[in-house]
Amino acid sequence: MRRILRKKICNLIDILFETNSQLSYLDVEDIYDILSQSQSALIEVGNELDEGVPGEKTLVGYFEEYCELLWQISQNVTAVCEYLDELNKLLNASLNELAQIEDNYEIVFMPYKASMWDCMDTVYRAARTDERCKVYVVPIPYYNKDAEGKLAEKYYEIDDFPADVIVTPHNEYSLEEHCPDVIYIHNPYDGFNKVSSVEPSYYSSILKKYTDMLVYIPYFSLPSHLPETHKLLPAYAYADKIILGSELMVADVDAVVPRKRLEAMGSPKDERLCYYDKHRDELNILESWKDKLEGRRVVFYNTSISNFLEYGDARLDRIEEFISVMELYENREIAVIWRPHPLLRSTIISMRPDLLSRYEALVEKFLNRDYVILDETPDPVNAVILSDIYVGDMGSSMVQMFYVLGKLCCFQVWADSGQNEGKVLLFDAGTKFENIYNECRISSLEDAISDLRQGKIARLENKCNDTIGENIHKLIMEELQIM
Repeated sequence: MRRILRKKICNLIDILFETNSQLSYLDVEDIYDILSQSQSALIEVGNELDEGVPGEKTLVGYFEEYCELLWQISQNVTAVCEYLDELNKLLNASLNELAQIEDNYEIVFMPYKASMWDCMDTVYRAARTDERCKVYVVPIPYYNKDAEGKLAEKYYEIDDFPADVIVTPHNEYSLEEHCPDVIYIHNPYDGFNKVSSVEPSYYSSILKKYTDMLVYIPYFSLPSHLPETHKLLPAYAYADKIILGSELMVADVDAVVPRKRLEAMGSPKDERLCYYDKHRDELNILESWKDKLEGRRVVFYNTSISNFLEYGDARLDRIEEFISVMELYENREIAVIWRPHPLLRSTIISMRPDLLSRYEALVEKFLNRDYVILDETPDPVNAVILSDIYVGDMGSSMVQMFYVLGKLCCFQVWADSGQNEGKVLLFDAGTKFENIYNECRISSLEDAISDLRQGKIARLENKCNDTIGENIHKLIMEELQIM
């Protein structure tokens, strides 16, 4: 039985008990009115029960008996008191039968970008193996915003999700009709992101109207503190549970969000990444990638949004610097996978249009090299697992993925002073992440790539947890059962 139907029946039985306690004190006209309303309500919930399920069939029988008694009372209203014991016995029998019926749950995941599905994937798989749960994945549309902050281009990425994830078009899933027990989201901004917005009808403030359990899982993974931009977001006001990567993150927001709604459980992104690192034969690698990567050591180059907005041309200088260093090693067993943030270009258009022409010129220049892959696939996992080291921004969630796998990270220095040209900060998985700003080693990008080519960079032990999705699903189910 759907949990929501159980609640509906329990509420109705409570009302009927209360009604029965008042029947003997009402005038005839009011009694007739209550009899009619009670019968209509019982018929309505009875129609939602499945007579093919033994316990639910028994409930239908009790409700039919109850309606029969209501009819008998209507034929002899003055004798209503003679029926009260029988009515209440049927209600108690219904409650006892309800207690024997196991709840079923409906869970819906509502991602907007396919590239961010990895933060939900292992939770989805845990829910899908739970026989109590009917699970839907309903991708929702989103828009980029123009320079004035208005909704512009519309996108719908339903065709970009993994083949083994069963998706339902958003226009074929009615929240009002389904009233899911749980809704998972990974977009916390509602209408307050300057670059993009999900379809407004899917803002967290709207979704909360249709569920008892709205769960927000961040699309990024960081082992230390939350970025300042994520310490107060619209979804925090509506989410019943916020899943965070660490107690440090919980401490960042527990002054504005009740502690009981915050859970430090790690990130499903990390769990999924570790799974595919162990099962590389399950990766779906493009043939064009295989040709460029075969026999080479691989550099993952990342360009995120925040540094573009903060440093502008200095950030583009670092891209140009990276290209120049990589040209030194052309045809020397080095390949590059360049993965810009999925929203980088649209962010430049809407917020820094002065950088667009130079950025696109650099992209075109670099992509002409036969050792370079531009990764615009929805899922970053392939690129991270196939790469040997990370080069790029310190504040990106991609850093955590390399850290979890025990791979070296090289952070470019953004200050535009000449003394920082060519410098990188080296950070390896042997260091605690919260010490990232204090324990990096200064080197040059050229030396780091040279060490990679010569096999001097070793991968350290990974930091994998393969029960995160399962634990999140278990927690949410337990919370539902006590609500």
